[in-house]
Amino acid sequence: MPATLLVLDIDGTLRPHGEPRVPKENVDALRTVQKAGVKLVIATGRCRAEIPAKMLRGIRPDYWICAAGAQVEDAAGTALYTSHMTAEEMYALVDFCEDYEHPLGFSFSDGGYVYLDYEAFHVQEGKNIKLATGTQLMAQDRAIVDEAYAGDIIGLFDPGIFSIGDTLCTGKKKVQFAGIPTFSPEHFARIEQKDTMKRKQFVKGMEQIAQEGAIQIFREVGGGMEEVVVGVVGVLQLEVLEYRLNTEYNVEIRMQQLPFEQLRWVQNDPDTYNLRDLDLTSDTKAVEDMKGNRLLLFTSDWAVRWAETHNETLKLSEFGNI
Repeated sequence: MPATLLVLDIDGTLRPHGEPRVPKENVDALRTVQKAGVKLVIATGRCRAEIPAKMLRGIRPDYWICAAGAQVEDAAGTALYTSHMTAEEMYALVDFCEDYEHPLGFSFSDGGYVYLDYEAFHVQEGKNIKLATGTQLMAQDRAIVDEAYAGDIIGLFDPGIFSIGDTLCTGKKKVQFAGIPTFSPEHFARIEQKDTMKRKQFVKGMEQIAQEGAIQIFREVGGGMEEVVVGVVGVLQLEVLEYRLNTEYNVEIRMQQLPFEQLRWVQNDPDTYNLRDLDLTSDTKAVEDMKGNRLLLFTSDWAVRWAETHNETLKLSEFGNI
């Protein structure tokens, strides 16, 4: 019986390892096979967006089986089958690649993005970090770029270390700008996850949403993330937080509104100034933010004045990061 279907891999089959393109003799052979009526199928572990046309030298498969079988397309690019990762699987994959420092690529409907080994110095972290491929933004258009100039707006993947106002630089000179002040929230709530088995997703979601500037996270001094206090400017932000944790991170939470109205950053030296020795009202609470800065939560202006008048050496600020 004559063959009607030819299935081939790319790396190590069509394209020898170490070669940037498929050899011309392989291309000619495949065209002869297709002219004979045999359907050509490319089956590869690569995602479709990670296969540049120049690599194949104009080969036009009848079907694509990509991403180890999770993505099947016809010659026109119509999806015949897709298998999407769950949120838990995605987080496990990202954590694995971060732990073992493996490069990681994502495929989106509008192109492929790959984390490369380009390094820059992150001033706030005080160390070199590997950056993803830069994406240049212009209105609704996006383009992968290797270099950018003053005035260009580019997007970088955030592995969970960037905050508003951070500085990245290359070369011998380390540039650092003045910090952007953090303003006091007006509404506070205690947040905890319902399912303790989803602690990792809960922590990741809370930290990432906080890094976007939508919320501020506080915790018991020296405590963990099992139960946190969230501060927001408007009550609607608490509803948005609950919705995003549920839909984006598959985490359900318990939320309890707290009576605090005022927040102050403690500017005294944390190594020599013990908050437990302060004379405070019974409803005042000591917490710390995600950077380890110590703060006091007050239920009223009167409680703030009490703290200031009964603790002469206490230095408080309405703004953080100054």
